[in-house]
Amino acid sequence: MPKPPSSRRNTSSRSKTKAKSKPRARSPVQKSKTRRDSTPEDDPAEDYATEDENGRRKSRSPESPPASKRLKRDGRLSYEELSAFKNVARRFSFTWSPYIDWSRVLNTGLDRDEVIEEGCLNVATADPERSTVLKMYDEMVALVPDAIELLEGVVCNEFLDDLVTKMNTAASASISNDIRDLKDLVLVWAKEALGISSFDPPLREDGKKSNRGWHHPQIARLLCTPIKLTEFCALVRAGKIRINHRHFPSCFYWDYGTKASEDRNNVLHHLLTSPILAKAWIHIFLGEANASLYNETDGRFRVFRKGKAYQRGITEVTPRTIAYTSVLVRHSLSASSDWRNDDGAVIKRSAFDAIVALFENPKLKKGEFCDLVLEYWNDEIGWMLPSADEATGLESDDDEDSSLNIIQAIVENERRERERQKATNSGSSSRSPTPDSSDTNAGQPPSSDDPASHDDSDHSASHSVAATTSGPSSSVV
Repeated sequence: MPKPPSSRRNTSSRSKTKAKSKPRARSPVQKSKTRRDSTPEDDPAEDYATEDENGRRKSRSPESPPASKRLKRDGRLSYEELSAFKNVARRFSFTWSPYIDWSRVLNTGLDRDEVIEEGCLNVATADPERSTVLKMYDEMVALVPDAIELLEGVVCNEFLDDLVTKMNTAASASISNDIRDLKDLVLVWAKEALGISSFDPPLREDGKKSNRGWHHPQIARLLCTPIKLTEFCALVRAGKIRINHRHFPSCFYWDYGTKASEDRNNVLHHLLTSPILAKAWIHIFLGEANASLYNETDGRFRVFRKGKAYQRGITEVTPRTIAYTSVLVRHSLSASSDWRNDDGAVIKRSAFDAIVALFENPKLKKGEFCDLVLEYWNDEIGWMLPSADEATGLESDDDEDSSLNIIQAIVENERRERERQKATNSGSSSRSPTPDSSDTNAGQPPSSDDPASHDDSDHSASHSVAATTSGPSSSVV
């Protein structure tokens, strides 16, 4: 099988952007003005001058100063503006990748938009990486108000490196919180998967992970790739089995690798549908309360509007959120103490990329498998997620006294009444009354002209708008 594509390793932004975090020079001999360069004698309009496509100066109205002029005196973003960038970094850490190099993303986008000097070292220049990075950059710009003007001000005031650091820190802290929450829960789910009540030998009571992973025979069984399950005990102890990021562990399979261990051609059988992954995904994106209900309830239950899904408006399970969950589960079972560090031969960033490659790399993508996996996930979990309307705060629930539901019923009834009246008027003008006209519709179902039909439909409409499709057993609170 071809090797999954791997992205460039995350590198420090400070060493690569500091010397280049300056506005693009307007000419070889004249440097563009900044707020620090301006003096009372300068023409005020100079601060609002830009260039057109041919390099000619054109004026911008000084009535609405750019974001770069609204920055603090030290050139830093306000708390609200900085929070917007940090929130994007947190969101992208689980919807895009936990290994985003924000220095590379910002520099690539700013280089394309001609905001920074040409020749910056940390810029993606070749596809497909450049296309992916620019797509990420454009989505960030769409989520942050006045993003372009704010970034121009950040570059002008040489604050880009600090912004990159704060975004990386925010993303890293978000991931660490998810891992901390999963650290002990994964062990509970592992015992359920193995059918045991306790680990033998016992794990350390101080919470440290040094005897997890390949140091523990039972946990090692969940980390071993299925094709090696029949021989893994003896070979693991002998140090002859070496699992890396190109091997999918048995804990990713619904049957924990039983079918795949019988024949290597079954490698995709039940892959990425394991109960451990599902429970971890729910815990990460829907919160601990919903994860507990999912684990304890056979069927649907009353969902609490908690977690990232409701905070960030996540309405479906995606391949990248599955990949994010898989990395965190694999790390939690391992002996590694830091999610940024590799676990022996398993390079965690490459392990994430390997899952994504199953859905995005043409050499590895098997359409039927991808469709079945996403269908499983969204059937299993999708009913718990907010709908597109809920993500905007306009959801329809089962509260008949809700102002929105009452208004919706009124609007629907008025629409139906207008349609009925229009149909009645049209029918009256197109046919003349005859003695036996009442017999012409004999034996036909009620039409849109029948008042009795509309009375019933209006009555049902006023109640149906407040009903949920899943019933009280799967309602959301």
